[in-house]
Amino acid sequence: MAVSGRTSIPRLSRRTIVRERLLSRLHAGIGNGVTVLEAPAGYGKTTLLAQFVGDVDYACKWLSLDSTSGSPEILAHQLGVALTGNLDIEPPATAAKVSDLQAYVGAVMSQALGDSDRPVLLVIDNTHELAENREAANLLGWLIVFLPEGNEVVLAGRERPFLPALNAGIATGEIVVLEGTDLGFTLEEVRMAAAESGASAAATDVLAATGGWPVGVMAALSGGASPDGPGAVAFEAYLKCEVWEHVPANLQVAFRRLSLQPSISRACVEAAFGPAMWRSMTAWLSSRDFLCEQLSPVEFRLNPLLRQFIISEFDELDPDGYAETFQAVVDEMVMAGNIAEAIEFTRSGGNEAQLAVLLEEYSPRLLIQGSFTLLRRAFDCISEPTLRRRPLLRGMASRLLAHTGDPEDAMRRANTMLQDSRTPVAPQAHALLARVRALRLLGRLEDARATALQLSELEPQLEPEFLAEVRYHLAEFELSVTRDFVKAEALLRMVIDDCERRGVEPLGLLARSTLGQSLAMRGDAPAAVTVLTRAAQGWRSLGRSSNLGWVLNNLGMAHVQAGDFTSASTVLQEAVEEGENCANQRNVAYATASLGDAELALGHFETAKRHYEEAIRICATDALDESLAALSIAGLSAALLGTGDISQADFFSRRALLVAVSSANSYEIAMCKLQQAAVEVAAGNHVVSVSEAAEAVERFSQMEVLPMVATAEYRVAMASFKAGKRNEAEDALGRAAVALKEPWMVGSLVPLVRENPMFAQWAATRKSAGAAFRDLLERHSFESARIAAETPDGARSRFPLVRAHSFGRVVVEVGGRELCDEDWASARAKEMFFLLLVEPRWHSQGRSSRTALP
Repeated sequence: MAVSGRTSIPRLSRRTIVRERLLSRLHAGIGNGVTVLEAPAGYGKTTLLAQFVGDVDYACKWLSLDSTSGSPEILAHQLGVALTGNLDIEPPATAAKVSDLQAYVGAVMSQALGDSDRPVLLVIDNTHELAENREAANLLGWLIVFLPEGNEVVLAGRERPFLPALNAGIATGEIVVLEGTDLGFTLEEVRMAAAESGASAAATDVLAATGGWPVGVMAALSGGASPDGPGAVAFEAYLKCEVWEHVPANLQVAFRRLSLQPSISRACVEAAFGPAMWRSMTAWLSSRDFLCEQLSPVEFRLNPLLRQFIISEFDELDPDGYAETFQAVVDEMVMAGNIAEAIEFTRSGGNEAQLAVLLEEYSPRLLIQGSFTLLRRAFDCISEPTLRRRPLLRGMASRLLAHTGDPEDAMRRANTMLQDSRTPVAPQAHALLARVRALRLLGRLEDARATALQLSELEPQLEPEFLAEVRYHLAEFELSVTRDFVKAEALLRMVIDDCERRGVEPLGLLARSTLGQSLAMRGDAPAAVTVLTRAAQGWRSLGRSSNLGWVLNNLGMAHVQAGDFTSASTVLQEAVEEGENCANQRNVAYATASLGDAELALGHFETAKRHYEEAIRICATDALDESLAALSIAGLSAALLGTGDISQADFFSRRALLVAVSSANSYEIAMCKLQQAAVEVAAGNHVVSVSEAAEAVERFSQMEVLPMVATAEYRVAMASFKAGKRNEAEDALGRAAVALKEPWMVGSLVPLVRENPMFAQWAATRKSAGAAFRDLLERHSFESARIAAETPDGARSRFPLVRAHSFGRVVVEVGGRELCDEDWASARAKEMFFLLLVEPRWHSQGRSSRTALP
């Protein structure tokens, strides 16, 4: 559960003055999307914004940052709580990639906008907490850019974090910025404040003494001395001499014990000190309301300068009591499940011993979740002597370094541990995991393979929870390096079973997602669809991350492999939306290109063309990826070929092949060769087409991608038939049938059948084509997309009913609808149909269609 005080809008004191000149400037900033307040402590930023949010017709959300907000993993969760108002919202399930946190924040933002009938205004106070934390600041900058037009963000703090997205707007004056010179009290405002407080001090004297510093003005008007000028140093001296020395001793004890809490609640005070203490504390503060922010009748937050003063004094005068109180706060965070906040709170408090204990306990879980920034910040505070004394911590530090630092350094640290015979088994396993990753990053795959073997030998000695993680990493290694799909899938199934038995996530979902990817890669599309569908459901229920987009993209591709192009199109559209929601342009590009594949297979060539063009644009500008670019350009060639533009199809096909050859990826080269074969056969270069398709067959066979082997062999058959080599065509059909090990694999031939239905009908009469191919023709209708859209479902059969009749003119109907010239696949197709009509011997009774039809 999150701390409620962070997201509560402060309540205004009865003595608060209305600062119309500043409120009017804030109102003037509405419509620009962002407003900035930047001034030192005590300038009334929070109070002014509390007035402002009560004065606008927006759904106002509030987040006060603190020392724990510097980790983007924690900031994302805090934003989730603020935007939804749900203190129990789950934190991000994964954070390995920036897009994971963007997906999480994007999802909660969309939820907040959807739940409100008004636009949202989000106030983020204390933004100076992000000034030294670039990753967290980047997440905030992404949110500002992502926020739909019509909604607003107000940033307030002592220092503005690095937010490049704001610089242009601030430079041109489009973004309203209020600074200390703006926020200081004017003489008239000092007079108003004096009147509200009933003070007798002369306004001119107060203004001269304080320089208009709002907290100094309120201190002077509350009675007694005022701070000796503006600034934190002067105010600290004021607090010590004029405030703290006059606080009753029992209240001092209570304030010290409670000062480490982000906010102070009545329940907490009464549980620790009794009901009388709450009454005494609120009574003392009532005449000094400039020293606190009232969040509700039962909760307040101390002025940050006062809070820091009390904490420093507590640590200096009673270090044992301070340490005990600090530990109690950490324990409470852990009990509430706020592990990340507990670690960040301990890190910022400088307690290395407590931090080491927390990291030993929770780093394995956080490594699985990918909370690398949080862990890096924490491990940076652990000294080398502490790491040497704690081998488990040292092993996990080497893993973290392999993910976020120098792989050479990570390997050196791991090797040092592995050379020490006293290193226990679990730290050894962590060191080996670090070494495997480092070696992979360095391109030393043989050494990585040997290290993975060492790691697998430790399996019998590992604890069940760690064993599941080790097996997952071994499976991922087998999948991406050795390409041993069978071994990888066996390991992944063990991980899934173990995680389901123990209720462990997100490791179980990661394993299921990877298993689905493996099944798709080795061509078992139906199994991949089953596994990935369940993985997608799991990611949706666990909370958004970029993993959902990745899984949906793989699921869509599996549907394409299985020949279910309509389902593929639906899933891939969601994958594109997920990628856009988390600003993961690589996910968007892959899903968009796959969507092009699905639309191409459905015969929607113009739609496919648009998808491929968008994927190519993203690859060229937002997410450089030569592999995807090659496949997308080849897809664009296929779409152009479908529209009849052979010249442009040939141009892009050759461009795709050039890109594929430069990346030296055999799969991409094979796909581009296959597309070039299609272009050549359309251009009448049948012999060249056979050669290109045959090379694709060879490459796909080497990779054992059987559905694509069958597709390439079918292309060989089509080109051979066009070249008048029917025997070679039958042989190629036979090889295609052999490659189709499972009935579902024949779905990969649907686009080629749609490309030339007449050849498909001839092929179906060949024994070598196999029963699965004939079943495909029984189950599918291959009329043009336009006709299909206009033909009632009940009127469709395996092929549309074709009728030709003449009463003065020849009329051809397909599925009950009269054809016009645009409905014919080509002029040649129309010519061949009428040749069939005028040749009596071709439709004489008993004549075999295999000799009649070309």
